[in-house]
Amino acid sequence: MSRSIRWQTYLAGPGLAVALLFAGCSDGSEGNPRLLEPESPPQFSMNTVTSVHLEHFDRWQSGNAAAECAQVGSFDYACGIDNWNGGMDGTYTCSIAGDEVGDNTMTISEDDVTYFDWSATNSIGAVIVRGGPAANVFYYDPQVGFDMGLFAPTNPGSNRRYGITHVTYCWNPDNGEIG
Repeated sequence: MSRSIRWQTYLAGPGLAVALLFAGCSDGSEGNPRLLEPESPPQFSMNTVTSVHLEHFDRWQSGNAAAECAQVGSFDYACGIDNWNGGMDGTYTCSIAGDEVGDNTMTISEDDVTYFDWSATNSIGAVIVRGGPAANVFYYDPQVGFDMGLFAPTNPGSNRRYGITHVTYCWNPDNGEIG
């Protein structure tokens, strides 16, 4: 089962981004979506030129990075960082053998086990953040070269976020511009 949430960032004056969170939930009035109040202050994309769409999966089918990316869309490239255990700040290179695109280098920062920031040398179309049996998938349209505040799913038993167990990046060739 998945729930879909759309984060839309808007530029609201010089350098100020404002995020609104809408969901296809109903408050009893037929078909009227309502503004959700998040369980904690929302973490949202600081990238003001793209839409970030968050989809939550209660049960995630783990596999290699290519198989996971195939579950969420049509992507030519995939790279996973497994055995995430906090303190993952650093640089990770995903080698793309035999391809003119070259390697994609991901930089992880501000990792605190449940939230993290990332940047990449090639822009990314989706990031899958796994925690417990669930996953949060962050979709970017158009693809982007960074994001901040990505997070693990919430454990329904404790109402606290799971610790991140692994992260998978999915992308297609782009025009060389990082958004």
